[in-house]
Amino acid sequence: MASASPVLRRLEPLHLTAAGVWGVGMTLATLANRSEGTGVVLALLAWTSAGLSLLYLATFAASVRVTPTHVLINNPYVQHVVPRRLVKGVSTKGYWIPRLLVDGGPSIRLVVLDRNLPKGYDNSAPSHRQAQLIMRMIAEGPAQDSTAGVSRRLRIGNLVIASLTFIAGLGAPAYLLTYANG
Repeated sequence: MASASPVLRRLEPLHLTAAGVWGVGMTLATLANRSEGTGVVLALLAWTSAGLSLLYLATFAASVRVTPTHVLINNPYVQHVVPRRLVKGVSTKGYWIPRLLVDGGPSIRLVVLDRNLPKGYDNSAPSHRQAQLIMRMIAEGPAQDSTAGVSRRLRIGNLVIASLTFIAGLGAPAYLLTYANG
């Protein structure tokens, strides 16, 4: 039986805690205001989903998967498929977000290694360890030759989520402010 391709995901306790606190807090706010009417409840639910969607796009949507022929880099809005033979390494120096170095092409951002730290904090130490993990995943997996080049495609589902998040993030508070001033 073939083993699954190794995957590196971005699941940090801080992000999981933030999602849990946001979801529980907004659910409690929705329950506390359910007597205000359907519009208020729907606006609060829209705002809840907008916050959770924003957290998903900023964190959990990023991953790196190593297959026998390719390295699949899933950034929030773009997927890059890089043949393993073209991967030259991972650079954490000189970039705010670490990058995959590609032979004969531009480097590719590895959002999965971004620590979401404000400028001024050392972002390189944990990213360097995970960069080594990615290179170890590539080295340890059985490789098959691929003649394809680097390909890139938009992640349409995540773009739709981002658009709906933007609409809900603006529309829900606007409705609530109009309702409160009402």
